Amino acid sequence: MREIVYPVIKQRMLEKVGTRGALVVPTAMVPLVDVKTADLLLIVLCEEKSAHGWLSTFAVDSWRVKELCIEVNRLEKELLLGEREDLIQCILYGDILDDPTYELQAIRRMLRDFPSVWREKKMCIEYARVLEDYLETKDHLKSGYLMDAFAAMQEGLQHWGRLTIIEANCYPEFRLWSQVKLHNPALYKLHHELIYGTDSIEQRVRLVLLAAEYSIISQLTNYASFLLDLIKKEEDTWSVEMLMSRLSMEKVAMDPTLLIEELVKRSVIEEVTTWDQNRTHHRYRYIH
Repeated sequence: MREIVYPVIKQRMLEKVGTRGALVVPTAMVPLVDVKTADLLLIVLCEEKSAHGWLSTFAVDSWRVKELCIEVNRLEKELLLGEREDLIQCILYGDILDDPTYELQAIRRMLRDFPSVWREKKMCIEYARVLEDYLETKDHLKSGYLMDAFAAMQEGLQHWGRLTIIEANCYPEFRLWSQVKLHNPALYKLHHELIYGTDSIEQRVRLVLLAAEYSIISQLTNYASFLLDLIKKEEDTWSVEMLMSRLSMEKVAMDPTLLIEELVKRSVIEEVTTWDQNRTHHRYRYIH
């Protein structure tokens, strides 16, 4: 197959304008229903934003190939956010056909090494999501919306599960809970109890809330260390807008507002209020 199919695919890539790299992988390795009707998945790094996510099919001899275009500037951000975990195994183990500027090799090396700064970024992102779902669950319970509380708590457990895998120095996979069962059996059992337990919905949700408060919500400074380190670097104060701009530069697409509010509540950072032209401005700095 390699001798017949790969040269044809590579030539096809070389003839395309705006291609920055390409790799191919058997679809058996890809947990995507969209590609299961093909034999191979061809992942193409492209420059054009409008082509991002575009999926097409072509044939080489008797082999069916699905071609997936990924905009090169969005790939790292989406991997960091956990939006393309279905592609991690492909990038790690696929056959690189074209990589003129070594971008695919750099991404592969980063995935293999899982550098500490990437772990800290991913933990901060997932913790912010857990915190949001935790607070939303409490609010729904307080208002008596049990099914909404259940749904929010279930979503929070997904992010908690992802967080525990990142802590184990692994990447969360497309099928998450088999990983969680291996690395954190207690969390797996908690998830099972929420879904299949015989207690009332409210009792099950409150059980998970209690476990979350004890095991993860209390670990704010640990999981938000990436954001805290950014705040510490500035001798002066930060506005939320400044922090969001800096996070964007770091390819961390998240709203830090909830984390900041929690850090203020726990006296880790302080809020500085100023007035200018009849407007109130809130800025933040680390408490030494």
